Amino acid sequence: MKGYETTIRITANKSHVWNKLIDTKNYDHWNPLIKTVNSPFEIGKKTIVTIVPLNKRMAITPIKIIENQELIWNAIQIHPLLLKANHYFYLKDTGDTSMELIHGEEFSGLFSYFISKKIYDKLAAGFANHNAVLKELIEQEVLV
Repeated sequence: MKGYETTIRITANKSHVWNKLIDTKNYDHWNPLIKTVNSPFEIGKKTIVTIVPLNKRMAITPIKIIENQELIWNAIQIHPLLLKANHYFYLKDTGDTSMELIHGEEFSGLFSYFISKKIYDKLAAGFANHNAVLKELIEQEVLV
């Protein structure tokens, strides 16, 4: 299995971060990674998203939603044995006035071995940008 993971500390409580992650109607106002989401996240319900770094629309299916803790969806390209991506957000308490967002993606299937470094670099840059924008937005809101 191939993938990557990022972690960022955000000075806010988990519910504030969670509310941004599930507010799909407003992704186009702040999210540099996912431009559009055609419906709210619901377990098992396909949702069409536009991924900015890839300039591509794709179907995702939320597979785990635990309020203030986990949001996981998968995207199956062609067939799960050929290429499947699990995209995840884990929200962790830090024991102080901040929380930690763990944001990553795991690829599986035969074609996952052929994903180019260029694609990984684009996605990694997109994740880092997403996390930084989310952190800045939330921390500004908390200060207001």
